[in-house]
Amino acid sequence: FSNVWWSLANEWDLIRCKGKGVGQVGTTQQDWTATPFTATAFTAASAQAGATPIWDALGAALAAEDPYRREASIHNCIHLYNHSRAWVTHVSLQGYEDGTPAIVAGRYGLKPVVWDEVRYEGDIPEGWGQLSGPEMADRFWWGHSLGVHVGHSETIMLPGLQDKDQLMWWSKGGVLRGTSPGRISWFARTVGSAPRPAFSRLNPLDAMPLTGCTGSVLVGDGYALFHVRGGPGGRPHQGAVG
Repeated sequence: FSNVWWSLANEWDLIRCKGKGVGQVGTTQQDWTATPFTATAFTAASAQAGATPIWDALGAALAAEDPYRREASIHNCIHLYNHSRAWVTHVSLQGYEDGTPAIVAGRYGLKPVVWDEVRYEGDIPEGWGQLSGPEMADRFWWGHSLGVHVGHSETIMLPGLQDKDQLMWWSKGGVLRGTSPGRISWFARTVGSAPRPAFSRLNPLDAMPLTGCTGSVLVGDGYALFHVRGGPGGRPHQGAVG
């Protein structure tokens, strides 16, 4: 089934029992958890989690046992896995609303980057699930300007139900109730109908937080793509459209 993808873990770096080389000479669990990911460190090739022998072995075993070579990746919390491993078909990226997705895309070249957790359309108490429909759709324009793909989910609560009985798309699937799917469909049609070079040929421009502008450019072909957003700190504002 081509629609079956493997995600080796959700927030792999929080699973302490499979942490960095515990028991190996020169490495400790404390070493592994003490270095946060930053875009600056990433450009200096020091933001990876370091040695990950258990996850490396699990990924290699997955690839060896799957004769169909389905899409496979591993989902992060703070630390990024080394996505150059042969078993990884694409980068699975959570968070980092600071231009980092473009840096990641530049590092891994032809491997696609799926910015698969960019917060969700919903109304739950947690901030990661409180986007409006326009804000959720805005993430797709934002990702497109950085040369990466974007994932969607939904955390809309049904009235009168306890938490354990909620049927949110994010955790149980079912029915999409938000307004972002239609907006994202319009985005897909608009982008798909316009000629553009492949993401892998785009060179991301530096993000400009004060103006809320990100962009990509293809030197030589005269192609440039910019995404301009209002609001402080480069965040989508309540009136974002798409």
